[in-house]
Amino acid sequence: MSPKTFHGARAIVKMIGSDNVNRTCGTFSSFSYGLTFDVSPVPILGRHSVAELVYTGAEPVRCNATGWRVIDNGPHLAGGLPHLKDLLTASYIEIIVVDRQDPTKEICRISSVRPESYSTTITAKSLNEMTHSFVGIMVEDESGPNDEAAGAAEL
Repeated sequence: MSPKTFHGARAIVKMIGSDNVNRTCGTFSSFSYGLTFDVSPVPILGRHSVAELVYTGAEPVRCNATGWRVIDNGPHLAGGLPHLKDLLTASYIEIIVVDRQDPTKEICRISSVRPESYSTTITAKSLNEMTHSFVGIMVEDESGPNDEAAGAAEL
């Protein structure tokens, strides 16, 4: 029986750009992501505590990827950042984390992603490190789709 604990050596981060090419991001040493729901309390007169907590929405998915700066593989290539002249026509990208032990198993898929920023640090006697920030609309994990029910409002 193979181990079931997922760890960094098993994770492969891939990006799919507007050209539909699936690129493995081998220069990242860490990748984090998270989903936050908006929860609102429902206070009512005559009670000291709230009567209910209700979900009112979902925030965009926030992602951060940190890695080593490689010559000829800067933030526009490695992190999918558009150039300034391309901001009005830039397409969404998609980020997928797969299990290296079973590359058909997706650990997460973050859709409708926009690269948001990058920062870099150059220090004496150290490797040059870059951090990329992304924001996406939806995240799914291996439990299945995380989409809205039919009939949800659309633009």
